[in-house]
Amino acid sequence: YLGLKGNINSFSADTSGLIAYSTAEDPAKRNLSRVTPNIGIGVLYIHKQYWFSLSSPRLFQSKRDAEINVLAQNRIHFYLGAGAQFKLNETVFLEPQVLLRSTQGMPLVAEGIVWGNYKEKFRLGLGFRSSSVRSFKFNVNVNKTIALSYAYDVYRNDILSGMQLNAHEIGI
Repeated sequence: YLGLKGNINSFSADTSGLIAYSTAEDPAKRNLSRVTPNIGIGVLYIHKQYWFSLSSPRLFQSKRDAEINVLAQNRIHFYLGAGAQFKLNETVFLEPQVLLRSTQGMPLVAEGIVWGNYKEKFRLGLGFRSSSVRSFKFNVNVNKTIALSYAYDVYRNDILSGMQLNAHEIGI
């Protein structure tokens, strides 16, 4: 499979309606307008027992206004994934998967997941990510096109903020 994505992000800020409570001029109080195009691409190869993928959902990095300090950045990402399915018996399969994520200016992230699959209906998984995250995952196929999923991530250390940043995720 080959996937292509094209999009245009549009940003416009009209600051003329803001009320100034000081006579000093605020350099950030100016109208801003920007349109940034983006293209993404992905390749997925599926065989009976294994698959692999390579993708980059953002091939262009957005330019920022040098005079305004913005912490969020639209960085270029690359993903490389692979997985396999091993038949343990007629109803149970073991599905190991690995995902590597490279983000410009950030350390490489590796994630491994092992799924247990029962009758192609229920999946239970355990995952480990290089950024000190363990995860528990559950998935149930409602039909051939709809699945319900739940994931719980546990951060092994709290050096980032001193807080417990565990996360719950629900998906359809």
